[in-house]
Amino acid sequence: MKSLATKIALSLTLILACSSTYAGIYKWVDQDGNVHYGDRAENNKADEIKINQHKEPDAEYQQRLEKQKQYIADSQKARNEKKKRLKAAKKEKKKKKRACKKIKKYLTKLEQHSRLYQDNKDGSRQYLSGPERDQKIAKTRRKVADTCR
Repeated sequence: MKSLATKIALSLTLILACSSTYAGIYKWVDQDGNVHYGDRAENNKADEIKINQHKEPDAEYQQRLEKQKQYIADSQKARNEKKKRLKAAKKEKKKKKRACKKIKKYLTKLEQHSRLYQDNKDGSRQYLSGPERDQKIAKTRRKVADTCR
């Protein structure tokens, strides 16, 4: 029972200590030897308890706080930069994938057609010979290998 009274008294003390308005806190012992706490003295034997008021933070605390704030800001900046790099890499990967798909489609077209031609500046067509066609296909395969790795 005595420890329960002590816990209640301690809880009361903490609650009162945390309140924004300060009222004196008194401690006294009754005839049965039980310790009591309250905001009013019940008898003349009550002692007022001094509670340390919140102090302004010292310089060392301010320095630690500033370091923490700086660390948080730096960490956030690093996360944002990483996010930006990952987004750019993803965009680049997507671009390469589109280019790969396009060059593969072109290679398939070259391989499927037996007669290939090139348009001249005057609008006429020049048909490629067998070795020229094979050379163009080989060149396109190299492009596929370079683009799609």
